Amino acid sequence: MRLPINEHPHFLKSLMITKEQARTQLLIGYLFAGIGFAIGANNDIYHNAAFSIFFIGYVFWSGYWGFRIAYKPISDFFANMIVLEANLAKLFLVFIMKRLIVYGIILCAGLIIGIFGGAIYMQVKLSPIAYK
Repeated sequence: MRLPINEHPHFLKSLMITKEQARTQLLIGYLFAGIGFAIGANNDIYHNAAFSIFFIGYVFWSGYWGFRIAYKPISDFFANMIVLEANLAKLFLVFIMKRLIVYGIILCAGLIIGIFGGAIYMQVKLSPIAYK
């Protein structure tokens, strides 16, 4: 007998997070936003300081949350790739290149996911847990 998805033990386990874990994740997100605000304050790329500060801060903050959202499924998808090479040095080089490519894919997908609502979703989801 199959359980509905919302009653499956792995689904429920993925939703459980402690107050301290939620606070830590939110704090790291705030640190990324602060780094983005600092970079935006030093680089006036849009000839509007307030817009540059807000936009670059938002991109850094949403990039952090998007990376956290996209890391597990994309990493699991590419984990089953098999690489065959003639010698150990080539195998190691191909492994490193594969990991760099996968991290690049995760970063790109994470930025898209985070910028288009994933970061706001995670903030809204974790704030009641962290600050109750």
